[in-house]
Amino acid sequence: MTAPTPRSAAPGEVQRLQAINEAMRRLDEVGELSADEALAHLEEVHQVLAEALNPGAASQGHAGSENPQ
Repeated sequence: MTAPTPRSAAPGEVQRLQAINEAMRRLDEVGELSADEALAHLEEVHQVLAEALNPGAASQGHAGSENPQ
């Protein structure tokens, strides 16, 4: 039997989808947290989603969901 492929070796698109799925799963935990913990949790999830949905935006200095066209 072969060993599973490490996440870091997966193609970029697969890594993005994995990050999105994990972030969405983490949203389920928010209801069980205090307000301060929930806010921190949501900020972390937002950051993961922003990076996964807008690859390269952080390195280019773009903020949030702005998409000038």
